[in-house]
Amino acid sequence: MLISRLEGSDIGMVFSSKPVYEENSSEAQIIIAKYNITKLPTLLLSAEDIAPYEIFNSIKGFGSIEDGWFILRQVVPPYADLPANHTIRGLVKAFFLVNSSCTDCFEVNGLSDYIAQNSGIVVDNATTYEINSTEGKALVAKYNITKIPTVLYSPEASYYPGFDDGWNKINSTIESDGWYVFRSQESLQTTFQTIG
Repeated sequence: MLISRLEGSDIGMVFSSKPVYEENSSEAQIIIAKYNITKLPTLLLSAEDIAPYEIFNSIKGFGSIEDGWFILRQVVPPYADLPANHTIRGLVKAFFLVNSSCTDCFEVNGLSDYIAQNSGIVVDNATTYEINSTEGKALVAKYNITKIPTVLYSPEASYYPGFDDGWNKINSTIESDGWYVFRSQESLQTTFQTIG
C-alpha cells in the first residue's frame, strides 16, 4: 500500500524493482538480522535514489540510512512487533455505548468511522452495548460516563503516532487502564443524552 502511494501522482516515485520478501524467506531473514528490523511490514529504499524526491525530507525522520539503504523504522500500525513474539500492534477494539430508544441521538458508528478515517486507526472489532445492559452499566460505572452515545477505544490506539494528542485536543480522556473515552458530545452540535 505504501509503495502504491509513493508511485501515485502526488509523489510520482519510479521503482526499478520492487521485490517483496515473506518474513520466513531466507532473503527476509538476512535483512531482518543485518538491519535489526523489529516491525513488519517495513520498507527499504535506495537512499541515493530517494534523496531527490521531496517526500524524502518528510519521511527521513521515520527511519535510518545504513549501507546506502533508507530503512523505515517507524511503521504505521497495524504491524507485527517481532521482539514481542510477533504480536500485532494497532488493531483497535471499539465499544459503542448507546440508548436505542433515543432515536434523535447522533449515530455513534458514524462518529467512530470519522475518527478512524481522520486518525488512521484500524478498528478491528466493534461491539455495541445498550446503556441498560450489564456491560453498559459496567462501562458507565468504571469510566464515569455521563453522556451517550459514546465510543471507547482500546489501548491499542496508543500505537498510532499523534492519536493521544488529538484525543486530548477534543477534550476526551485516556483512562488509567489505557482506554480512550469520547467525552466531547457537545462539539458535535447534535442530539445526545446526559445520564447519571
